[in-house]
Amino acid sequence: MSGPSRQYEKLPGRTSHVVGVARLWAHADHLLATTNYFGIENYQRYYFRDIQTLLIRRTKARMWWNVGFGSCAALGALVGGGFWFASTRVEDPSGKATLIGFAVLFGIGAAFCLICMLVNSARGATCALVAQTAAGAQSLPGTSRVRAARRTLARIAPRILEAQTSAPGPQAPA
Repeated sequence: MSGPSRQYEKLPGRTSHVVGVARLWAHADHLLATTNYFGIENYQRYYFRDIQTLLIRRTKARMWWNVGFGSCAALGALVGGGFWFASTRVEDPSGKATLIGFAVLFGIGAAFCLICMLVNSARGATCALVAQTAAGAQSLPGTSRVRAARRTLARIAPRILEAQTSAPGPQAPA
């Protein structure tokens, strides 16, 4: 005896944090939001028939990450430049090598922050995918970029429409 199929389809996007990962999965009649933080897994189901609205709300997370990465890059370049400039004033070879080593170290850190800033910018605008249900608006984990959220909406919108149009309405008394 075989039960109903429990095949889940992985939806586009994934939200990675320092402490965990969040994803969205689609089943025949619901969305499954999974979060895994420090090995503790949480699951939340959103039935397609209960979803009243799905919307993409843009956030400023990309801007703030870029401000942080840019500030670290500028500070690293400034400190590295200071060490480099100080090395030109020193005559002792071991002291000069130490200062140049610190200048290179801070320069590598600044370059890393600059690369992180460029990658963050290239990944696109950040957003929150919000599902409005009778229980209220809830942010769905797993989609933090607009491109992934749009692909997710394109894949689940037909399922939501199908679930809501095929759902039996209230029956009139006979």
